[in-house]
Amino acid sequence: MNQHQDDWDKWLSIAEFAYNDWVHASMQSSPLMLDTGQHPQLGMELLRESCLETLNEIASRMEQATDEACSALTIAADDMAQFYDAHHREAPLSEIGDKIWLNGQNITT
Repeated sequence: MNQHQDDWDKWLSIAEFAYNDWVHASMQSSPLMLDTGQHPQLGMELLRESCLETLNEIASRMEQATDEACSALTIAADDMAQFYDAHHREAPLSEIGDKIWLNGQNITT
């Protein structure tokens, strides 16, 4: 970016790629790995000889990555539900015509 920070739109694609290539805590994998079944080559790794994989091997690898992501998301959802349930309380019941006091402390006018 330049010193005026007015060319940020040129950097959006790089930021999107970096976000999608990062291993997310809730999924325990990167979105690119879950979507394509492989990590992108960034040009910094040593090139390897390519070996063609059969369709069944690719499908099983994708299925394994999907299963791992589903189990990680299930664990994350359970953790979030446990945290929510620990701080959850039922809302008070009110009828039409009841007077209710609202806290306007964080409302700016």
